[in-house]
This record gives sequence, structure tokens and C-alpha cells, in this order.
Amino acid sequence: RKSCTNDKNEQGLCVRKASCVNAVQTVDPTINFNLRERELCHYLETCCLEKNIKKKAVKPIRQQNTGCGWSNPGANVFREKNSPTGFADYGEFPWMVALIQKGTGKDGFNESYAGGGVLIHPSVVMTAAHKVQNFKPEVVKIRAGEWDTQTDAEVEPYQERDVSKIIIHEGHNEKQHNDVALLILKSPVDLSDAPHIAVGCLASRLPPPGTRCYSMGWGEDFLNDNKYAVILKKVELPLVEASDCESRYKRTVLSSAYVLDKTLMCAGGEQGVDTCRGDGGSPLVCPIKGQPDRFEVVGLVVYGLQCGTGGLPGVYLNVPQVHDWVALVFPPTCLITVSGVYNLEARSRLKMSVKIFIVGLALLYANATPDNDLNDWLNFISKQNKESSTGSEESNPDLTPTNVKSSDAERTCKINKHEEGVCVDGSLCDGNPDATISFTLREKSTCNGIEVCCSRNDIRTISTTQLMAPDGCGFSNAGAIPYQRPSDPGYAEFGEFPWMIAVIRRSGDIGDFDDKYAAGGALVHPKVVITATHKVRDYGPQELMARAGEYNTRSISEVFFHQERGVAKIVTHKQFSDVHVHYDVALLMLSAPFNLVDAPHIGVACLASRLPRPGTRCYSMGWGHDFLNQDKNSVILKKVEVPLVESSTCEHQYKNTKLGSQFHLHRTLTCAGGEEGADTCKGDGGSPLVCQIPNTQRFEVVGLVAYGLGCGTKLPGVYVNIPELFDWVGGEFTWAGLNKSSFVYTA
Repeated sequence: RKSCTNDKNEQGLCVRKASCVNAVQTVDPTINFNLRERELCHYLETCCLEKNIKKKAVKPIRQQNTGCGWSNPGANVFREKNSPTGFADYGEFPWMVALIQKGTGKDGFNESYAGGGVLIHPSVVMTAAHKVQNFKPEVVKIRAGEWDTQTDAEVEPYQERDVSKIIIHEGHNEKQHNDVALLILKSPVDLSDAPHIAVGCLASRLPPPGTRCYSMGWGEDFLNDNKYAVILKKVELPLVEASDCESRYKRTVLSSAYVLDKTLMCAGGEQGVDTCRGDGGSPLVCPIKGQPDRFEVVGLVVYGLQCGTGGLPGVYLNVPQVHDWVALVFPPTCLITVSGVYNLEARSRLKMSVKIFIVGLALLYANATPDNDLNDWLNFISKQNKESSTGSEESNPDLTPTNVKSSDAERTCKINKHEEGVCVDGSLCDGNPDATISFTLREKSTCNGIEVCCSRNDIRTISTTQLMAPDGCGFSNAGAIPYQRPSDPGYAEFGEFPWMIAVIRRSGDIGDFDDKYAAGGALVHPKVVITATHKVRDYGPQELMARAGEYNTRSISEVFFHQERGVAKIVTHKQFSDVHVHYDVALLMLSAPFNLVDAPHIGVACLASRLPRPGTRCYSMGWGHDFLNQDKNSVILKKVEVPLVESSTCEHQYKNTKLGSQFHLHRTLTCAGGEEGADTCKGDGGSPLVCQIPNTQRFEVVGLVAYGLGCGTKLPGVYVNIPELFDWVGGEFTWAGLNKSSFVYTA
């Protein structure tokens, strides 16, 4: 026991509060758990005078409830006062089990949390197959009765048991169908004198959609810097109708190819409330109607895209769908059910083969990608090898390949237990029934969101010659380049806007890149990008670079690579007004031209010399905030169709806002949009607004995103008026010795 000093400067010992006479059984919420003084006891303990230490602590009494699924069976003798709703009470979910990977160090140290599970029998834990499919039984153990992982000061000790056998559903696959496994323990958990440990009930049918249920675990807390939880956390989630959930996922990067299998179900979709990475295998429990404080397990955490995203539920194992399988493979003793003890020995048992996977390391929870601060900056992944991304263009003339992506960038994956494949876009994989969409960053060896694991023999070869657009500016390559894109019309097709540029902020020393999205722009010459001054005015040329041919910022599966070039010079308009955003145009002179040969996804834009008439339907694009997806930056290039708005009409609308009657729309600005739910947004600044040239398949840039009030309202967005600045651009080209015919439309 640790010595301590109480408030009266009296010497005592740190003991559990239940072991001290008159100890306060609450926790002061103002205590700083991270910066407690060394002299203080753990927050579950108290500094007790030796004379007040109970000779024998009074154990909490188990409630006189029999059967499975009872919450908090008499174990909660202490509770955090005013505790956050994100933490479970001690003993609230007594069936919750932690899976622990045994360490390889001396005496079993260096152990790590591997996932969650649920105790369904004193000798059996149920969890997700993807959490244990690569474990040998001897390298994993379970811990029941855990709550705070950083202390042993709880009222009751946890219990650990080794695993003797891992049984995985024979139908489990890469799509996470039948994602269930049973861990058979070497010895049963002792329930006789452990009021904080109990078994869970398994549901035989799903409650109706909308039912409020709970999940729990020690996985990442995305509201707390994505750190793993120390105390068992809980989240309240509504069940979501399967067809509704499938429809929502089809509108993500997974596209129309996504199908929610019958062995999966969904819950959540409320902003800021979700399970996250590390919670895989943890139970989802719903209250049993008419029986207060009793729950049944309806799901196990399987996967999701990001954490806590409003509108997108998490995906869980559908426990009722595997209920019979559990009964069939269960040891011939008994199955705990809501109705009591169900004897399996009297029941005929089918002979079923089960897979026992005994290799390697366990998967981490498939939910969420490890992005950093996505709401503010869009982190781009590097698609080049280290040498080409850190060197200069001059010393690396082949900075990025422009032909079909080579084996240098390929990532291997498992098609099945015996066959290795390569991660490619789905459109590039022919005749391979085993090619399956792989959820984002499930593990290092699998593919990302819109890729499939394809046999090398089934990978299509693409001829760039057949895909190249005619010579000249403004040609869209929509639909010409085979690539599997999301079905959501809010996303552009690959190559649809080949002039689109991502302006990247280059942080740190050259060679030590921290790539972050800074602005949009348009390529108007192989060596020149046009963008908005307000997006680049605070940077020096050496701090920026331009990326052409980008589409999905999280993927290396595109048919063609992007290309990057450094910025040699930033040219801004001398009359730019920081206050009124007049003359908001800049040219980025690149250190080397983009290679347009054999690059059908990269092209030069035309600049408009006059504005089309109001009402003309045009397009803007970018990776800025998607205000229909909780204001997060878009991962895939988005597009929005907006009508041009008469300047006088736009000015009048802005005068009726908080800007007041003094607002004036300068002639170097124009407007587009004003339709609810269709708009550019934060992060799109500098991105082009393009209109189709009449009677052609070509487009011209009429504007650059400048500003707006809100996103997606009935108020139009304000854009740089390119025709008003057409001559300025031409003059700067002449001054730089460049041919301005590159951006001039000729029939």
C-alpha cells in the first residue's frame, strides 16, 4: 500500500474507498487526472488513517437476478459524481471482455489491447472474426471485469483466462460477412464471487429501427484526440434500417458496388457519437422490453468510414443472423439465453467445418482512417516514391510516371487464403469473381475504399493513345478513362475536369514534406496555374507546389498518377484589395512544365473572354468542405452545378444580408449559385467555375471561387470575373515570354 497525506496533514495509506470507514464514494470531477500530484492516491482510492481501514472490506452483494444480460448486478458501489456520459459505470456492462495480445517480453510484459468481446458462457467469449483471424490461441487471452485499465484499485479484481481454441465462422470473408468468432477458454471465468462479471444474452431477432442501444469498449475516443480510452466508454446509438444504411454507404467512396450483407446491420449515424478504431468485436446491446436493466447483444462492432460522422452509421455483425451458428458450434454444455438455460445435448448437431486461423497479428478496428485534423486541412497521401517526391524537377525529369501506374506503387493483398493479388481500381480488374471492395485502411495488407484485390492475370492494360483528348484547351475526359467512381452525382468522374489543380502547402525543409491542401486552381498552360490571390498571398513560392491529375486524395488506385511541380514565382494583380477582394487573381509560374504526353487525365483550361448569359448552368469543383457531410473536406474531387446570376440581382441579394446597403459587387467579381444545397464552400477558394462552350464538348473558365456567406443557402457564391481579367492574364503571359494561345479557345 502506498503512503499518503490527507487534507489535515495526517499520514495514512491509499486503500480502496470501500475499505475505509466514512470514505467518500464519489469522485470530484474537478480533479485533473493527468496532473495529479505524486502524493495523492488514485482517484478510486482514498487516503485512509490506519485505524479507519476495515479489517475486511464489505463486498458488494450480487442482485438476486438469474440468467444473462443483467446490467450492473450489484457491483456499482462507487460512481463518478457528474461523470461524463461517455464513460460506463463500474459493472454497468458486466459481460464486456477485453482481448489482450500477450507480450513477448519477460514474464509476459508488453501486452496490448487487441479488441473487445462479450462473455456468453463462463468458458466462451464471442468476438469479431477480423479481430482474431490472425491470432494463435496461445498468444491471446481475455480479461473480464475490467473498467479502468490504468489501475487495480477497483472494488473487485478483473479475471484473466487463456484461450485454448479459436473458432471462426466458415463463411467469414474479406467483405466481413459472417464476421464472428468464438474463443474457447482454458478455464471458466468464476462468476460465483464476482458481482461485476456476468454473461450476455444473444438476441434471436433485431429490435425495430430507431431502438436506442449501447456499445462500449476501450477503443479510440475521437472526441479526445483519438486516444484509446482508459476507462470503459459507452455510446448510445439508434438502430438503422438495413436498406437505409446501404443507401448511405453507396453515396460514399464505396459507390454503388457496396452491398450490406444480411449478416451485417447498422447503428449510429449521429454526429459525434460512434464506436471507433480499437472497438472491433465489442458488443452492441439493446434493452429487453419489459425487463429494466436487462440487455441482449444484437451486434458486434465490425467497421465504418471515419468515426462520429453525422449521417453515416457504423456497421455491426448481425447477431440474430449467426445465432444458430453459435448454437451449432458451441461446446456441448449449455447456451445462455433470455429464457434461461438451453441444453444443446438433446439437440441434433450438424457437422460443420470451422476454420481455426492461427497466424500473425490481429486486425485493428476497421472504422475510421487515421487522418489528422481533416476538418481544417485535407491531408494528401504521397503517391510517389521518396526519391521523386523530395528531389527537384530539374534533377528528376520523370518526376512522376504518366503512364499506367507501375509495380513500384503496387500494394499486395490477399484474394483468399492461398492467392495473393494487387490492389487496383475495380474498373481495371477483369473476370475475377473474387475481387472484392476492401474497406478503408482495414489493415496494412488490404486495399482502400474503392479498390479491389485483383489477380495479376486479370489486371487490364490501358492504352493512353486511345484516351487522349484532341489538341487544344478545355476538353473534358468524362467517362473516357475507366475508373470506378462513387455513384453520388456530387462527385466528379476521373478525368472529367483535367485542368483542376490542387495547390499544396509545402511545410518544413525541402525534402521533408508535410503536404496539405491550400487552394484550388486551374492549369492554363503546362507551366502556369491560375488561382485566387487571397489563397496564396501569405506564401512564398518555395512554400507551395501544384498537383495535377489528382482525384481521390486517399488512394493510389487511380489509373494514372498525379504529377507535382514546384512554384518558381507568384504573380498577383497590383490592384488586389485585401478588404473588398477586388482583382482576386494570381498566376503560379511553375519551376517545370507538367507533362501532358500520355496523361489523358491532365489538360489545359480555356479562359473565357466574355461571360455567358445569366441562368447558364455551369460547374465548379474542388476538395473543399462538403457542407452536406458535416463540413468535412472532400476526399474525392467534388463537383457542383450552379447557374450564373445577374450581377445586379446578386448585389441586391447581398445588400439584404448583414453586409447591408453599402455592399457593392465589383466588376472583377461575378456570381453563381443561389440554389439550396448546391454550392462551393470553405476550402474551395481559387477553384475554377467552368461553363460549356456552346455547340462544343469543351469548357471555359468564367470564374474562380472567391467568397460567400454560408454554404448551400439561397444566396449565390461570389467568383472572380475571369473575362474582366482576361487581358491582364494575357499581358502577364507576354511579359513571361509564354504563348497565351494555350488558354484561348479556337474552333
